[in-house]
Amino acid sequence: MKKLISLIGLVGLSLIMSLGLSVSQTAASSISSSSLNNEVTPLAISRLVVHEVLYNGEVSPPRTYYYSDSLGYSGTLQLSWYIYSAYDNKTSATYGGTVFCSGVCAASQPTFE
Repeated sequence: MKKLISLIGLVGLSLIMSLGLSVSQTAASSISSSSLNNEVTPLAISRLVVHEVLYNGEVSPPRTYYYSDSLGYSGTLQLSWYIYSAYDNKTSATYGGTVFCSGVCAASQPTFE
């Protein structure tokens, strides 16, 4: 019985490994680096943004914040967390979410402001 289970496990492992290798080879051959360098212009319709807002005093910040930048991205961000500093008498709120491009916008890295 142990030999049968070991044999089934070995066959299953071999099958999984062979399928994994064939999928990797297919994926690697479908995109060439030359086509990426010469033909694809990096554009994005959305991007992830984390934005910090400072409020005067000890306040409960709004749950949403409308974000807009000079690159053409805009959208509503959700409140992630906030903290009050008695030393500065300010409330720091961090908002995050996905903003969308209202035109042709270049792709960029996530923004942390």
